[in-house]
Amino acid sequence: MIIFSLVILVAYGFVFWRIYTDGLTTSDLLNQASLDFEKDEALRNAKIALAENRDSISKIDSYFIAGDGVAPFIGNIEALGKQYGVGVSIGSVAVESDPKMKNDFKETLHLKVETTGSWSNIVRFLSAVENLPYHVVLDQVVFGLTDAADKLSFGGVSAVDSKRVRTSSEKWKVSLDISLLKFKQ
Repeated sequence: MIIFSLVILVAYGFVFWRIYTDGLTTSDLLNQASLDFEKDEALRNAKIALAENRDSISKIDSYFIAGDGVAPFIGNIEALGKQYGVGVSIGSVAVESDPKMKNDFKETLHLKVETTGSWSNIVRFLSAVENLPYHVVLDQVVFGLTDAADKLSFGGVSAVDSKRVRTSSEKWKVSLDISLLKFKQ
């Protein structure tokens, strides 16, 4: 009888242990299923938000140059120069990432551009560059007058006391430092 009781006690202990471990496994599986459900729900909500905001996202994307769009952008600058009768020369092109933002999707494109032309053409060209469909920043703009018959004086006494008269042969030279954002390749 003692042996029988001992066998039943061992069997009871085994069944109890088995139920306990199965309960732990079931609890772990339920927790994992709950986490998977929450992730799936978050993914579904993100997809819905992306679909609802597709137009806004496209508009924001249009403020950035494509990863492989540097050459076409430079072509656009040169085309604007031709359109406005301004000579355009690209001095340098540099792309720089923010070292603090290693996983950032964007980087800054810096262009040094020199232009020559009449005052009115230069002003129209600069206005067109500023109004490109990107977030264009003119970091530095330096104007210089070339091929003029007289001299200019800003803020001081001019060499000529009379009012300055522009000639048709005078040309302006403008150096620009342009910065804008582009997607990384």
